[in-house]
Amino acid sequence: MDKAVAEYEKAKDRYAGVVMASLRNPGEADRVHGLGGTVVWVDADPRIRYERIQTNAAARGRAAEDSKTFEQFLAEEKVEMSQAGDAATLDMSAVKERCDIVINNDDSGQDRFRQKIEQALDLGAKDADRAGNQ
Repeated sequence: MDKAVAEYEKAKDRYAGVVMASLRNPGEADRVHGLGGTVVWVDADPRIRYERIQTNAAARGRAAEDSKTFEQFLAEEKVEMSQAGDAATLDMSAVKERCDIVINNDDSGQDRFRQKIEQALDLGAKDADRAGNQ
């Protein structure tokens, strides 16, 4: 995270901000807050997420890794959400607890999702377009 922010600082005149995806440890969320950032949790119904993963697995080069039943998907998610251990352990439920904003992405279509992001982050259309292009 610090490396990404350092890279952003070198080029911040060209960008509106920096976005980091897939925080999986509560320490990462805490660091975002420490840097003055906002933690956003994007979620969807488990069945929808499973179907999206299955539909796009080959295009993402993950067909073998993502080849699993819905029940296996749910079991893996349960482990990811509730893992307990040392400070370096995956614990996505603790990340979710630290979120400032939660966006539901059950809808289909990028336009509707973009509208939800704009509303949740209080972005104007110009800012959202600029963020979407970077």
